[in-house]
Amino acid sequence: MFLTISTGEELGDRVVQIDVGAEETVENVKCILEAETGVVVADQVLILNGKEVTVRAPGMENRLATLADHGVKNNDLMMLLSKKLSTGGGTGAAASGGARSNAQAAAQVGPDGLPVNMEAFMDHLASDPAVLARLEAQNPQLARALKSRDAAGVRDMLRRVEEHRRQELKRKQQELALLQADPFDPEAQKRIASMIQQQNVNENMESAMENSPELFGNVVMLYVNMEVNGRPLKAFVDSGAQMTIMSKSCAERCNLLHLLDERWQGIAKGVGQSRILGRVHQAPVKVGDKHLPCAITVLEQDDMEFLFGLDNLRRYQCNIDLQTNMLRFPSLDVSVPFLSEGELPKHMRGNAQPPSPTKETGAGGSGGGEAPTPAAPAPAPIPAPAASAGGPQEMDGNVAKLVELGFSEDKARRALQACGNNVDMAASVLFSGGL
Repeated sequence: MFLTISTGEELGDRVVQIDVGAEETVENVKCILEAETGVVVADQVLILNGKEVTVRAPGMENRLATLADHGVKNNDLMMLLSKKLSTGGGTGAAASGGARSNAQAAAQVGPDGLPVNMEAFMDHLASDPAVLARLEAQNPQLARALKSRDAAGVRDMLRRVEEHRRQELKRKQQELALLQADPFDPEAQKRIASMIQQQNVNENMESAMENSPELFGNVVMLYVNMEVNGRPLKAFVDSGAQMTIMSKSCAERCNLLHLLDERWQGIAKGVGQSRILGRVHQAPVKVGDKHLPCAITVLEQDDMEFLFGLDNLRRYQCNIDLQTNMLRFPSLDVSVPFLSEGELPKHMRGNAQPPSPTKETGAGGSGGGEAPTPAAPAPAPIPAPAASAGGPQEMDGNVAKLVELGFSEDKARRALQACGNNVDMAASVLFSGGL
C-alpha cells in the first residue's frame, strides 16, 4: 500500500511517499523514513489522525507493532515529527512547537476522510507555492476555492473526491466477492487474473507518475525551417523514414510537379501506407544560407507536407544534436535549430508520428530504375489502452464524474480517451498533471 508522509515545516516541509505492506512493522517504516529524511529512528514521531503510531503494539509492549495494528490503510496521510526539534529550548522551540501543532492539526482526518480542521488544512496548503502551482494546473476549481478561503467549497470538493474513491473501492470489492464466490468457475478466475493484471498496470503507472512525471508530457517532433524551390516550409526531420517525401499539394505549391517522374510510382509502406505518384530527382533545397540538391518522393496523401528522410540525412552526413537542439550539416558547415512548439502551426503540434515510408514497391514503366532496397519494417504502433464496455453514454457519464471532481470537460474527455474510458486511470492522470 502507498503512504504519504509529510514532515512539516520543522523538517523542511517535505512530502515522502513509500510503498509498504500492511504487515510491515512500524520500526522498519521508521528505518525507511530515516533513509528518506535523515531523521534518526530514535527521534521520529509518526502521527496518524492525531494519534502517535508507536513502535510497540497497543496493549502488547512485548511485540513490535505493524501498520495494521494502528489501522493504517492504503493512501493514508501521516505526519513525521522530530523529538529533538520539538524539545529544543527558547523561542526556536516555541516556533517549532507551533509549526508542529499546525501541521499536526492539518493532518488530522475524520471518519469521513476529510480534514478535521479545515482552516489548518487550507493554511498548510496555502503555505506551499509548489502545491498551489500544481493545483492551478490540475484542479483550478479547488485552487480558486483555496485562494478565496472558501472552506465550504474546499470541503465540498474534497468530499466528492473521497466519495468517488470510496464508491470505486466498494464497486471493486463487490465485483471481486462475486468472482470469488465460485473458485472453480474458469471465467471468474480469468476475470480475477485480468483484475490483478490491471492493478499491476495501474501501480506501474502510479510509480511512473511519481518518479518520472516527464514521461507523460507531450513530445514535440523535430521540425526545421527549409526552403524548397524558394518556398519556405517546416520540414519534419525523420531518420526512421527511408525516403524524403512531400505531399502532392505541397509539391504543387512548390512548382515541382512538372519535374515529377511518374515511372517511380508505387506504394510507400511503413507505419501507414500511401500511393507514390513519382519522384523529383533533383529539387533545389535551401538550409540556412546553403543550397543543396535533394531527391524528393511525392505521395498522394496530404498528412505530411515535407519530410526530410534518411536518404538525404545520410547523403549530407547530418547530425541530430538534441543537446543543443540543432540539426547539423558538417559537410556544408551549416546548422539550423529545431523549432519550438510555439513556432509550429497547430496541425503540426501533435505528438503522434506521421506515417514514415520505409519501403517502395511496384515501380512502373519500362525505363524506371530499380526501386530502393526495402528497409526493415517499422515497429508497430503502441496500442492505446483497451476501451471499457459501453458507448457514448458511458463516456458522457464518466466525463460528468471527472467534472464533479473539478476538472474541465475538455480535459476530462481527453483523459478518458487516452485511458480507454477508464475513469480511475483518467482521474489518476488528471490529478498528476499528465494532461
